[in-house]
Amino acid sequence: MASAVAAVLRDMDSKRSAGQAHLARYFQSLQGVSRISYSALMATLGALALPMAVHAQSSNAAGDAVTVPDVKVTAERRETSLQKTPVAVNSISADEIDQRGLRRLGDLNGLAAGVSTPTSSYNGTTAVFIRGIGTSRPIGNPSVGLYLDDVYIPRAFGGGFYGSLPDLERIEILHGPQGTLYGQNTSAGAVKFISLQPGDQKQAWVSVAAGNHSAVEARGYATAPITPGLLSASVAYQHDQKGGEIHNYTTNSDVGITRNDQLRTIFRLTPSADFDATLSIDAMQFKQDYVLSPDPRFRPGAGRDAYAYVNPTQDYQGGGLSLKLNARLDPNLSLRSISAWRTFKYTMPTDYDVAPTRIFGFTQDLDQEQLSQEFQLLGDYGRFNFITGLSLYREVFNVDRLSWTNNAYSILKSHNTTSSVGIFGQGNYKITDKLGVTAGLRLNRETKGMDASGYGSNINRAQLAQTFGVNGLEKTYNAATPKLSLDYQWTPDLLTYASWSKGQTSGGFNAAPGNAAVAAIPINTEKVTAYEIGIKDNAWNGRLKTSAAFFYNDYTDYQASITNPVINGVPVTGSVIANAGKAHTYGVELEAAFKPTTRFDGRASLTYLRTKFDEFSNPTGSSATNLNGKELPNAPKLTAALSGTYALPLKEAGVLRVTGTARYQTESYSDITAYRESTKYPSQTFIDAGAAYTTADGAWTLSLSVRNLLNKTYVLPGTYNPSLNLYAVTYNPERQILLGLRRDF
Repeated sequence: MASAVAAVLRDMDSKRSAGQAHLARYFQSLQGVSRISYSALMATLGALALPMAVHAQSSNAAGDAVTVPDVKVTAERRETSLQKTPVAVNSISADEIDQRGLRRLGDLNGLAAGVSTPTSSYNGTTAVFIRGIGTSRPIGNPSVGLYLDDVYIPRAFGGGFYGSLPDLERIEILHGPQGTLYGQNTSAGAVKFISLQPGDQKQAWVSVAAGNHSAVEARGYATAPITPGLLSASVAYQHDQKGGEIHNYTTNSDVGITRNDQLRTIFRLTPSADFDATLSIDAMQFKQDYVLSPDPRFRPGAGRDAYAYVNPTQDYQGGGLSLKLNARLDPNLSLRSISAWRTFKYTMPTDYDVAPTRIFGFTQDLDQEQLSQEFQLLGDYGRFNFITGLSLYREVFNVDRLSWTNNAYSILKSHNTTSSVGIFGQGNYKITDKLGVTAGLRLNRETKGMDASGYGSNINRAQLAQTFGVNGLEKTYNAATPKLSLDYQWTPDLLTYASWSKGQTSGGFNAAPGNAAVAAIPINTEKVTAYEIGIKDNAWNGRLKTSAAFFYNDYTDYQASITNPVINGVPVTGSVIANAGKAHTYGVELEAAFKPTTRFDGRASLTYLRTKFDEFSNPTGSSATNLNGKELPNAPKLTAALSGTYALPLKEAGVLRVTGTARYQTESYSDITAYRESTKYPSQTFIDAGAAYTTADGAWTLSLSVRNLLNKTYVLPGTYNPSLNLYAVTYNPERQILLGLRRDF
């Protein structure tokens, strides 16, 4: 085997020798990565803050009435003021999304305290970690729940693009366990995508943009009444594409191409002031290349290059529809119903070996369908308000995978089902005008089932002799996730709260088992007990809004992805989701929104995070993988961000807005069983900038945005296989420049 791999590597070297002088420039930039420090970020923050300080002085002297706008959120399933909600939650508005050019869920990395989205080539399948907890294997159960207009999205596939539609009103990020109101698979938190609702107001706009790397973008939104006062509708469309940043020397082509198309239409019926119905229909198709490059730490001189001859293009098609009904039963009581159906199909070729031969990789077809129904009864009786409800959910998820190792092929087929029912209730009572108490509980029953089989195969995907088969696997899980919190409104501007809650990530089976031993391993439910103390404050006459959250989370049966583990004393070959004993995370999140003048808006965030495995020894049977005392994966100790927008009125000519964002995070690791250079996310610093000019009548906007302004290049974990001597990496996107034009009607 070693000689065969060596021959392949020599072949790769010969392919690279012709036309690869440009790699020296990339390798030199990689050597400079280690010199990036937190002081560089601080210098940038100081430069951004200078004009703010100057104008703050003049504005204060003039006595301008300037305040940070009040933000409404639905973290507690009802609309409340962000600063008066006793929950750690972020709200990122459509204006911020547009001004900063955020088009992917991964673009939020570092902009919200405690939130990490490890950079990857899977733009459409973004893993989200909150306070050090998440799931990097999208085929498994998530620990951070995704919600599209209150409809649960059970798989991360495609979730990375939900934030790109132009009819998005805001994104809310809820920190910590949300099991009481949002159910299973929110043990770390939840991300909510909330759409604009059509009404009697007419509005329309279109925009186009183009940039380097053959980037093209077209977006549009329109809303208007069909029958004024009764029926209105909206439609939103998004298209973007980008060329490849990596050259494949085997196929002599550029790879890393992405293309995304999305469409959503919403109809809203309002026959009376006490009833409304909203029907939403959306569809999405994206194609993207998943590309791995040789690891320059093991192959000196390697850079953004590729050698695999397997077609890297992954194809996703999905969408769904939802119907939301709201009825006011009396002045204090209302009833809500949310019905939804969603589906997707995803073809995923994945070549792990970065070589012009089939050493290590797979291609798989995923097919998913879900139905959900939720009823909510909401009451508001002044000092007491509550929500109670019933949720029903059903999912079918099929996997058809062809794998190869050193030109030996095998087929895996699995059929996975999930059925769940939950009842929940949460109420808040104002004991005094200042002291409030919140209590809630969800009872959930979930059944997981799986049939799986394996076969020998060949390059033509023929189904040959069966290697294993399991049928009728089923396991039922019962869960109780309570919450109790106290909040105290010291002054109209100062709120403090303390909470205790529990959350869970569903158990089940490994949805893509490589053999019968893996298929037979049930996954226990991951449980967390969370403690949090929070402070929210308005200061400087409303110009400064701050929040701080101190948290401690205790995890049992932490779900970990392990290669070749030993379970119950038996070695198991393959990649397996298994349960660790115990782990904990703790830290502090600080956030601020400030508006010192009418011209400047700013945001800042800082997170300090510590994580640790308390009981997780020898998961592979080797003392080298004793993880007791080790840190959890994808959990940088420090993340920080500062962003600001400065609006400069140009007399009668319009407004010029300049935007800047600086983000920083310390190193972390992608894999729990091999804390080595090949699984390390390095410390990263990114600077983004933009400018937009809007005409005086608001009809035209010319914009320029630049992401990764300094064109920093970081080597990011891809995959490794020590037995095959194969180490592969991915890279963060290069500098992206977009010049756009928007027309509002």
